[in-house]
Amino acid sequence: MFPFTATQFRRNNTQFLKELLIEIFDITRSPCKDHSFWTLVFRWFFMLPICLTFLGFFPIYFVIVYIFASLNDIVDTVDVLPRATHVPIFYAPRTKGEGVFRFVIFAIFGVVFGGLHCIGWHFAYPTLMERTLWRAASVAITVIPFVSMLIMMISFMVSKMRGNKELSSIVNVVTGAAITFGTLQLFLYVLARLVLLGQAAASLRAPPSSAFQEINWIKLFPHVASSDNA
Repeated sequence: MFPFTATQFRRNNTQFLKELLIEIFDITRSPCKDHSFWTLVFRWFFMLPICLTFLGFFPIYFVIVYIFASLNDIVDTVDVLPRATHVPIFYAPRTKGEGVFRFVIFAIFGVVFGGLHCIGWHFAYPTLMERTLWRAASVAITVIPFVSMLIMMISFMVSKMRGNKELSSIVNVVTGAAITFGTLQLFLYVLARLVLLGQAAASLRAPPSSAFQEINWIKLFPHVASSDNA
């Protein structure tokens, strides 16, 4: 599912964070006399805000993607180390049709899971805003798995062309776009799930009147009644 392992992701992003901090330090500490006016404007009012924005969102991005990449490493265990006496716990050798099949299965479960939340489309909510948030989040977690399946399938098919030098630039562009959109969808999916969890907890502050009705549990259990003829 991921085009990189958790170790590769950690190594690459550690280097990225290092370069980002160096760039911020260079912008803020570089003498003004060494640059022209427009260069200073570009560095201070364009480059610096972008770098600080990346720095602010980097911890959230790193933690979320690293967790998912680690889980993917567990699920996608296909290699056996040299001289190993046993296979890994989650070892599963690849099959010819597992690539597309796996994406379809993940999408089906994801769409079904999201669709269950859409059952509450016409439920009673404390406020109109909460109803809108629930509907938007429910649609998001229903649609995102399907879109992710399409992106992953395209990326999977394009990855088979890596040996073709004439198409190498196209492969790199498609792979980069798949990673970008995949990461964006991951953020949106996590955000939508948090919204639904928050909505479920917040709804307890103003439950509907039917929630306070007493239930005669005896009537709900099957029982045999005896008639007294005496």
